[in-house]
Amino acid sequence: AWINLSWSGDAQWAIDEAAEMGVELRYAVPKEGSTVWFDGWLIPKYAKNTKAASYFINFLCKPENAVRNMDVIGYVSALGGDEILSEMEDPDSFGPLDATYFFGEKADSVCLNPVMYPDASVIARCGMMHDSGDRTEALMKMWSRVKGDNANVWTYVLVGGVVVILGALVAIRLTSGKRKKHGRRK
Repeated sequence: AWINLSWSGDAQWAIDEAAEMGVELRYAVPKEGSTVWFDGWLIPKYAKNTKAASYFINFLCKPENAVRNMDVIGYVSALGGDEILSEMEDPDSFGPLDATYFFGEKADSVCLNPVMYPDASVIARCGMMHDSGDRTEALMKMWSRVKGDNANVWTYVLVGGVVVILGALVAIRLTSGKRKKHGRRK
């Protein structure tokens, strides 16, 4: 058994690639939950060509383009209208699930890919990340502790020093052994 941390779009790509080689992969959201993810388009505050960016976003927000984009990139669009739902439904490949959180009341039993559109019961155990405002720095410090990358400079200096000393001891040992061998020949 193998396990991998992956977003749904990348997971779906891997599932498709593996299936072509006769390997079955599955995707699951941990029972403890996850974050809710989606592809969203925005225009940065200091963008130079906001008109072109607006045209591009409007282009991607047309349902036919959103579906084509989803097919290419493997990620769900932020659009959830009837046209998207009708394009994504596939009763031949998937069983029914509750996608009312995304498509509204009429989508309480639709046949969608559960990797791309998890059942409402899965989404219920997930959370949305929000701007943390003044707490952002504290959250970043907490995340560094979780990842274990919060070591200070002296930790790196100490580890580096130990590596250098060990390397020097090994080099001395190797060179002293060669000297003894050369000394015996004389």
